[in-house]
Amino acid sequence: SLAYLALRQGEVPQARELFREALAEFRRQRHRRGIAEAVQGLAGVAAARGAWELAARLLGASQSLLAEVNAQPWPADRLERERDLASVEAALGPGATTALQAGRRLSLEEAVRQAGEA
Repeated sequence: SLAYLALRQGEVPQARELFREALAEFRRQRHRRGIAEAVQGLAGVAAARGAWELAARLLGASQSLLAEVNAQPWPADRLERERDLASVEAALGPGATTALQAGRRLSLEEAVRQAGEA
C-alpha cells in the first residue's frame, strides 16, 4: 500500500493522511476488515512518532477487530504488524502486554477515535 511505503520511507505525515483516508472510506462502507487494517496502519504511524502506548493499543484493537470478522491481516500487512509489534515491545517492555490488552477491549468507535490520534 502507498501508506506503508510512505511510512517506511519516513514520510510519516503522508502515511498518516493516507491511512486516515482509508479509514474514513472503510467506515463509510462499513467494511470492518478494512477498518481493522487501517487502524493497524495508524498504529505504525503512532510507533513512528514514538507514541508507543497508543501504537500498542491500536495494534491490540486491530487484532480484536480482525478476530470479530474471523480474519487475519493481509500477508503484506502481517509483516508490517510484526515489525511494529517488535518496536512496541522493545520500547515498552512488559508494559506492551498491558497496552495491547487494553486495545483489544476497545469498542470499534473508541478504536477509530484513538486511531485519529496517531
